[in-house]
Amino acid sequence: MVSKFVTIGCFYYFHEKNKNKAFIMKRILIFLIGVIGYCSLYSQDNFDPFGGIGRMGSVSFVIDNTVYIGLGENGNTFYKDFWKHSLTTNSWERIADFPGDARTNSNAFSINGMGYVGLGSCSIADTSFQDLYSYNPTTDEWTKLNDFNGGFRTKAVCFVIGSDAYIGTGNDKDGNSQKDFWKYNYSTDTWIKLTATFSGDIRQSASAFTINGKGYVVGGCYFSDYTVQLSDIQEYNPVTNTWTEKIFADGINLSFNDATAFGYYGKGYICYGNKNTVVKYNPFDNSIENLGNILNLEDVRISSINFILNDTAYVGLGLYTHDDGSMFGQSIYDN
Repeated sequence: MVSKFVTIGCFYYFHEKNKNKAFIMKRILIFLIGVIGYCSLYSQDNFDPFGGIGRMGSVSFVIDNTVYIGLGENGNTFYKDFWKHSLTTNSWERIADFPGDARTNSNAFSINGMGYVGLGSCSIADTSFQDLYSYNPTTDEWTKLNDFNGGFRTKAVCFVIGSDAYIGTGNDKDGNSQKDFWKYNYSTDTWIKLTATFSGDIRQSASAFTINGKGYVVGGCYFSDYTVQLSDIQEYNPVTNTWTEKIFADGINLSFNDATAFGYYGKGYICYGNKNTVVKYNPFDNSIENLGNILNLEDVRISSINFILNDTAYVGLGLYTHDDGSMFGQSIYDN
């Protein structure tokens, strides 16, 4: 299979050609919320630049074709604001602020029409968090839920399979990397530690996604006497409650930290982070395809986010460097 990106002005359309059939895949629109200030590049859908200030370490979740984005940091400023954007209204609207402390490197997910946000850290307060809140889009209200049972945690990964959310790895309040995983049941507001042992190493700053009812964890790192960079893929099967190492190491393609990742039509996409590239993972044949710097970005994009609206995947925000120094994403690109 051959993949290519065709650039038309600021627009990138993703095509995949099969030997027996040519087809245009539902496009993967990647929005990268660009430089501080204002720099807008409009897609066919006229997706506006993020309504808040450019930042890294934010979270996102989707409910009924509306995306919700909030939290994160911009230098020494940490945020607790939240914004929503609907393709119907095609505009950003600020919603009720997150009721917990301002923070970065948190986790978020949506299940059964509700959004869930928690964990993370704030370096100014020298603290990390284990709290969890739910958001009701009908009432625009947040509700405090039971704390994450794994203790204080930041830079953890999260994925959803069916109606259960899974959170694991990351750093505890003392900066020690972990490898435990916990399942959250929204209907009972309870956390259950997985009895299955994670098949990889301890880690922080990894990425995760879901494909066909299985969860995948990619890369990350941990600190010993030196930094240990990971470049593996680990798979969780909830039916058998087992972890399986799918790829032991691929230092060229999978040495990602602080990247964002998503599952899309049977494939996993790991995007930017500490690398200026996008990598596609196919679980069917356990193959990796490096798609390169498909957005032609000048630099890496640390701690960005992703979401999917109307069968279109977006990636955005994040930290990058520029001639003027560190910049925090706000504008929009698409592919």
